[in-house]
Amino acid sequence: MAILNFHQDPYTIAFDEVGNAFESFYSYHPEMMGELNTTLFSFKNGGIWRHTNNTDFCNFYGDQYGASITTVFNTGALDKKTWISIMETGNTIWACPEITTQMNTGGGATKQTSLLLESDFATLEAEYQASFLRDSSSPGGLIEGDSLKGGYIVIKFEKTSANSFVYLNSATTYKRNIYACWVFMDK
Repeated sequence: MAILNFHQDPYTIAFDEVGNAFESFYSYHPEMMGELNTTLFSFKNGGIWRHTNNTDFCNFYGDQYGASITTVFNTGALDKKTWISIMETGNTIWACPEITTQMNTGGGATKQTSLLLESDFATLEAEYQASFLRDSSSPGGLIEGDSLKGGYIVIKFEKTSANSFVYLNSATTYKRNIYACWVFMDK
């Protein structure tokens, strides 16, 4: 007789009724959820928890969480790009602990990776701006390694202390397009 043991971690996802789509994953896992008027309640370990309040943000069942958003920048999908810098619009700087492109480092299987700390950003004209560091997987690392290149870039924005209201209105990447020209001549 064979016994199959299977475990799957729980997921909490949000559904947007106006957009008619699932829009987000959450880090907390309630036993049950419900809404009364405009207040969201959930049940965990026999207790009832109120989630719609204006004092404790990202706090679920007594555990303080951070906030994160992962997005793909893919403007001009067929263009080859060198990623130069990023600009954030929000009420605070969000670190970028995970940055990847689809380019492989040195022709191998390792993707280009980088990061940006909050201290890498400067406030310029009321926006938070930073130059991308280099590929951490290439020789020379974050400072002298290869420039980030590719058709797209994936960036995880993260705010580890999100107990007060934090928001990220927009993020814009700046790139330099690389164009190649091939000339074919008849002999």
